[in-house]
Amino acid sequence: MDSWDSPPGRIVSRVRSLYRALRGVGPSATLQLVRRSVAGAFGETNRAIYEIKVPGYPNPVKIRGGNGSDGYAFYQHLAIKDFDILKDLGSPRLMIDAGANIGMASLYFLKRYPGLKIVAIEPDPGTFEICRMNLAPYSDRVVLIKGAIWSSCGRVVLVPGELEWNSHVKPAENAASGNGTASDSTDNSVESYDVPALIAAGGGGMVDFLKVDIEGGELELFGKNTEAWLPAIRNIAIEFHGDDCEKTFFGALKGYDYDGFPYRTVTICQNLRRAKTYS
Repeated sequence: MDSWDSPPGRIVSRVRSLYRALRGVGPSATLQLVRRSVAGAFGETNRAIYEIKVPGYPNPVKIRGGNGSDGYAFYQHLAIKDFDILKDLGSPRLMIDAGANIGMASLYFLKRYPGLKIVAIEPDPGTFEICRMNLAPYSDRVVLIKGAIWSSCGRVVLVPGELEWNSHVKPAENAASGNGTASDSTDNSVESYDVPALIAAGGGGMVDFLKVDIEGGELELFGKNTEAWLPAIRNIAIEFHGDDCEKTFFGALKGYDYDGFPYRTVTICQNLRRAKTYS
């Protein structure tokens, strides 16, 4: 594994200069510029794993070089700290990181809330392996699952994307529920977990924070069976991948009050609670 000390270092200085230059630039343009910056630092096709020392984090963070999405995940969560926008969550006990990618958001919240336990789930095998490396020092506080969050437990098919974080899942034809197997694209099938199963993996109880970035899977997740688990969720941050996904999400939240606002690529819904009814 290649070692790379920073700061000071090329990637940290580049993302800092990008942050200053990208104020007001849309997320799509930001992604492209960060990708080019990382590719320029490491080489377009260099997919070696690099270690970056980040101020405030006791262990080096691992990302893949080259023209991928790891650099942007690092930039988004640890360099400009997107989730600083969240109001203080108090003393949260449990978080679900759905679409954990390489673990950058989980690392941010593990540092911000020392008493937090995280259930992190990621379906892409290569990305999962980097996530495993990044979260390994926190094994006593992290339940890491290779699989996909879905509306039911079973199996789904992984569809690789152009970038690692564009990988997504789709229903498997004739997939059996529970511990059944899928009949199509078996080599690319992964285990699916519904939210109650992930809550159980985290020890049960309320989920203080649900982060959702699942490349269109929110259409399935919030389109079915939400009343089985939505009352157990206190705060949500979600990235939408289409107008239909956004519509489905807010349809599921009918009957709930919350403090909501969009921020960069995500929508935040805090203090989720049943709406008051008046007779």
